Amino acid sequence: MTSESPATLPPPTWLRVALIVVAAAECWLAIDDFPGVFIQRDEPFSIGQLLINARLAIHPLFAIAALVLAVTSRARGAIVTLAGYILVAWLSEVPTLVRFGIEWDFTSLGISVFAEQVVFPI
Repeated sequence: MTSESPATLPPPTWLRVALIVVAAAECWLAIDDFPGVFIQRDEPFSIGQLLINARLAIHPLFAIAALVLAVTSRARGAIVTLAGYILVAWLSEVPTLVRFGIEWDFTSLGISVFAEQVVFPI
């Protein structure tokens, strides 16, 4: 009987399937949002817009990396990659929070904004 450490055991099937589904959804969203990097806007270019464009540009890289890691049974790497993207996305939204203030309320949009600004980084 061989004893394997927890780090070498393959992830449970349900976790692998869940990560593949989440990473595939992120890939779809990333590819859908990617053209937004190249849209010309009328307002002057700002640091906030630069951060948002950077997030849109790197989102496909994070999403594809997470999908590849999930498909190859590297659950830990896929989770870290998805978490890294969530933090990058949160950091890109900080200038918006400073500029427009807190926009939380009990509507579905307000709850979504609350989740993005408070819950996801935790």
